[in-house]
Amino acid sequence: LINVEMAIIYPTALTYSEQLGAGASFSGLMVAGLPFASLLGAYPLQKIMEYVPIKAVIFALSAGSVVANVLYACAGLTHSKYTLLVARLLMGWFGQNIPVHLYISRAVGLNHRSWAGMILSSVMGAGYALGPFLAFLLAIFCKELRIDNLVVDQNTLPGWLMAGLWFMHLVLQPFTIEE
Repeated sequence: LINVEMAIIYPTALTYSEQLGAGASFSGLMVAGLPFASLLGAYPLQKIMEYVPIKAVIFALSAGSVVANVLYACAGLTHSKYTLLVARLLMGWFGQNIPVHLYISRAVGLNHRSWAGMILSSVMGAGYALGPFLAFLLAIFCKELRIDNLVVDQNTLPGWLMAGLWFMHLVLQPFTIEE
């Protein structure tokens, strides 16, 4: 989900920022905001994980990702390009890969850890391809059904989809993640 979330906005970033009165350079800043915030949040998250159980950390990060994606989807309602930027920064802060790697190192035995790392790398790579493809499908969906308003359109639907996926991850977490 982390990599899909990062890449799903690439096809719509320029039109969404232009819809809110920003230009191409702001769109680039918005796209770069997620990895930058992820970089800034890595060290504090590492310190938090020393004291808090990993299951609680993953739960909090998932909840934050739901909020960040809803904020991204609702940026059209605020008519502010800065809402987009804040949402992308929050996505980066809450969309960390560190807990996933730590979880693998704790939950997977030494004999299968390389295999689990390979699967994780493959899934992360697939996320970068799946994100823009989902945005493309959502744009077709919006055009075919003539959905175009402030709350749901081809620019906001990726945010709503990711919020729904993160919420589903949040609900399923107690059943899928063991401490």
